[in-house]
Amino acid sequence: MVIRVAAGNGGRAGPLVSDFVSVFGGEHVSVDANGEVMVEPQYDSNRAVGDAFDAIERWLDKTHLDSTVVQVNIDSYRLEERDQPATVGGKAWTYLRLGKSGEHDH
Repeated sequence: MVIRVAAGNGGRAGPLVSDFVSVFGGEHVSVDANGEVMVEPQYDSNRAVGDAFDAIERWLDKTHLDSTVVQVNIDSYRLEERDQPATVGGKAWTYLRLGKSGEHDH
């Protein structure tokens, strides 16, 4: 399994990379020149996806970003902040499925 996160340039990837390294181990995390962070978890896929999305949510909170694109294998999602009642507290996130990689490339 491969999980990719569009972290962008400008040093924003650093906190996500650090969190991924603490969760998955440094040998399973990389970042490219465009700021895309990639992790290849070596354990149960459902748990790995949950751990990755928890880390991504923490990263979005830290960097004050309101959305990012995440690819899990060939499936892409937009993770974005959603409105919630002030009484709930904290942030809530919505996961919008964008489709499969290459699905619209013709």
